[in-house]
Amino acid sequence: PFATALAPVPGSPEHVVASMGFFGSQSVRLVDLTDPGSPSYTLLAGGAADLAGGDGQLDSAFGNVGGLAWLGNGDLIIVDNANPFSGGPGNTIFRARDLNGDGDFLDVVAASPEVAPLLGVIPGVGFDFNGAQCEVAPDGTLYVVTSDGFGTGEVIRITDPAGTPAGTIFRGGLDFGGGLAVRDGAVWAGDVDDSFAFARIWRLEDLNSDGDAEDAGEAVVITSSLPNVFDLAFANDGRLHVTSAIDFFSASELVAIDPAAGDPSQPLFRPGSGVVMGDVVPADEAAPFAPHGAPGQRLLMVGDNFGGTNALFILEPAPAGGLDLQDPLYAVTSVSPAGIGAGEFGGALAVSPVSPELAFAPLGVFGDQQLWRFDLADPAYAGYRLVADGFEDTGADGRLDNGFGNVAGLAVFPTGEVVIVDNSPSFQTLTGDTVFLARDLNGDGDFLDVVAASPEVAPLVGSIPGAVNFAGVQAEIGPDGAVYIVTSDGGGQGEVIRIADPLGTPDATIFYQGGIDFGSGLAWLAGGASPELIIGDVDAAFFPARLRRLVDLNSDGDAMDPGEETTLPNTLPGVYDLAAGPGNTLWATQFGELDEIDPSTGAPVRAFAFPRPTPGFNALADLTFTSLAGEFTPGSASRVSLLTATNDFAGVSFLHVITPSEFSTTPVAGHEVYR
Repeated sequence: PFATALAPVPGSPEHVVASMGFFGSQSVRLVDLTDPGSPSYTLLAGGAADLAGGDGQLDSAFGNVGGLAWLGNGDLIIVDNANPFSGGPGNTIFRARDLNGDGDFLDVVAASPEVAPLLGVIPGVGFDFNGAQCEVAPDGTLYVVTSDGFGTGEVIRITDPAGTPAGTIFRGGLDFGGGLAVRDGAVWAGDVDDSFAFARIWRLEDLNSDGDAEDAGEAVVITSSLPNVFDLAFANDGRLHVTSAIDFFSASELVAIDPAAGDPSQPLFRPGSGVVMGDVVPADEAAPFAPHGAPGQRLLMVGDNFGGTNALFILEPAPAGGLDLQDPLYAVTSVSPAGIGAGEFGGALAVSPVSPELAFAPLGVFGDQQLWRFDLADPAYAGYRLVADGFEDTGADGRLDNGFGNVAGLAVFPTGEVVIVDNSPSFQTLTGDTVFLARDLNGDGDFLDVVAASPEVAPLVGSIPGAVNFAGVQAEIGPDGAVYIVTSDGGGQGEVIRIADPLGTPDATIFYQGGIDFGSGLAWLAGGASPELIIGDVDAAFFPARLRRLVDLNSDGDAMDPGEETTLPNTLPGVYDLAAGPGNTLWATQFGELDEIDPSTGAPVRAFAFPRPTPGFNALADLTFTSLAGEFTPGSASRVSLLTATNDFAGVSFLHVITPSEFSTTPVAGHEVYR
């Protein structure tokens, strides 16, 4: 499989060298892309030592090649940050030179290996040296960024790398380096903060010609609004292209940055679920670049899905008529209510089926959450109200005030009652302190009171016969009026619980029990003769996630009989929630990505990209539609909105109201400038 380093061959845009293999055993190969559908591969370098008994072949393998760069004389620089990991520069930066003219770097020629350390000691650099990407400047100077962490990272400057190299620190004080690019006399370096919450991109310039960028005004952060940075590359449109990701395991994206303004664009390309992008390089420095014009300069990008099926992406400018990022498909309003203190959105959302402008969401921190109602008819989204704060009156004042632990599921009945699933007060129990029914007994518009000795929030059910454990998460009201809850018990012990007659005499039974690990999301779709319940099921290893289709074919109140459960063939990296959209469509939140899903296969149909409101990790949580009565399509007159929430796990979270833009008239499948 492809690893994470790429370098186009100068003057030959159909060829690129790439690191290939697994961590601890990698090689460098030449990839011929003349026929992209059937590329060929030639081994160029297999290590820096002859381990096979003195046969003159370098076969020790590389550990983890993080950087590749060609020198003007045809030498290849190889940066290996795992040979050994945290070794000095002599074990990390290699120069490959074809001493016998056979077109590779595999041999020992006259006792000289074709791959050898470029240099040993760099003043000021110790053995905390994890070299990452490298780049050669127009004057032949080699720059290497390190990934040492915690303020010990550097950009190294190596002069005369093809002759008598000398290394110095160009800029210190970085954390985890992520990419290098050189243009207009400056070095651009990615730098992932050691908190892993955000990344910086630096513009480094030696203004006083003293060989470093350590002086005042020589290092400027152009942006710190990306969650992380894997690599940087300038394309011929003048923009800095950056591979980034919401987290380290999924939702990768390619964005472009105006080097003067520093603001990242909306995502230009997403390779698909579970793929983490590595290096990005332009394949032809001389070709024009026009994202909406005729084919021009291509970008090459490598992607890693941590499962051995890595890929090399060839990105070509989209044909005319592609998405113009200045004309967004959807309008997004991100709401962070003022006056609620340090509250953050939890992991549940629900909308009234008869008043779709009224949305319910938990706010607070884990262990102390409340239920709030939002009036989406208010353009400023300022109409929010506390409606539930627990199920016990701790102060004996007629007010329920003990709070909720972790509200993971909500469902609203047409008559106004709300089901609340709280999976933390007695985590994995079968008692009645997990699933609650909230009723407004005194007509004051909330569920905060004890009325005639009856609390407005009370357990809906007690024990559930046959349930193994119970860590309830999302809830939905089915077409039959029953409440369905998926559990997140782990170890194959998850279930789907069906609670019949929830507003009368509730009766809880197991609807499905068959190896669910961590249930995540429910959505009812119109099937053939019977409605279909789609559930998310995250693997016990938290990667990947399955979608299961459950149908009660014989109307016996469960989906446990032969043929009633189908595991969809496609897997996703992770699922937080599912929602049925207008037109019987299926939508999913997974890590930082919102996707429309093909309900027959489980494969994403299109990814939905919108601006992250805060830097760092923003995990998309529950989602729900405000109405299913209209279309959720750009250019339509429908006011159907999609609600979702993000939480960066640092006290900052948002409710997102996503509405088709009124001024966008051409629906476009996908959100990609590149294809």
